[in-house]
Amino acid sequence: MQMLQDRLFFPQRLTLGVWQLAMVVIMALTVCALVACAGEPAPQTSNDQEAEKPVATVPPQTLTDLQTAARDVLAERLSVSADTLALVSDEEVQWSDAALGCPQEGMMYAQVITPGHRITFSYEGDHYEVHTSMAGDPGPPLNMVSCEGGTAY
Repeated sequence: MQMLQDRLFFPQRLTLGVWQLAMVVIMALTVCALVACAGEPAPQTSNDQEAEKPVATVPPQTLTDLQTAARDVLAERLSVSADTLALVSDEEVQWSDAALGCPQEGMMYAQVITPGHRITFSYEGDHYEVHTSMAGDPGPPLNMVSCEGGTAY
């Protein structure tokens, strides 16, 4: 009886063959789990397929006159149809000066708080901003600039 208790409570005395079998079972279960969790690989596309991809137009959006003007400025800069630009956001801002957050090298700007808008559009997954100044609500924009990373275009 003592020998049976030793085998049940002290597995280190089991033979090497039992441990090897246990390790093989554990490894097999691990491989099965990994195979079951693996997804299918993404389909590969050739460069020809990417080149033939049509330019997507965005669903019609109701834009204000200011947003439409900003979209036209950006479409001209990107040399794309305005219909391919989607409005992401339009926020009123107080620019710290007349540069509208996009100073151009060699230019001087009035150092006055300048009310305006930061209008963001998306095109092919990238976001682009147009910064505006306002003459006063509901006045027309005095200045509008396409701005990327603090650089005016």
